[in-house]
Amino acid sequence: KYIDPGEPVPVCGCPDCSGIPADHPARAPRRISAEWQRALAKAQSMGLFQVVRGLHIEAVRRGKSWYCSCPLHKDRTPSVHLSPSKGRSGLWFCHSCGEGGDPISLWMKARLATFSEAVRAIGGFIT
Repeated sequence: KYIDPGEPVPVCGCPDCSGIPADHPARAPRRISAEWQRALAKAQSMGLFQVVRGLHIEAVRRGKSWYCSCPLHKDRTPSVHLSPSKGRSGLWFCHSCGEGGDPISLWMKARLATFSEAVRAIGGFIT
């Protein structure tokens, strides 16, 4: 779409650009429930091994490191390196497919879930 240089940029979000008046309910800040905040805090503090166990994946120790099979693709040998001491609650990285992240992202990618679904599942919050 061609945008006239004299027109406001629609990305800024001001009432002139978006067409939504400043006093419209769509502009009101969202309120996060206390239950959701507790579920998010619990999910963020959940350890990497707890999430791996929740996904029914077996972790094996090789030397000082932990490995497991990647839930994102077929593995003959464990290719996911688990680092429970890194980050807030641990980090994981698959050397085969290059995916990695924190425990919540592991749940999201393994179960094809959204962020809120993963938080609800890990944090034990069910609506």
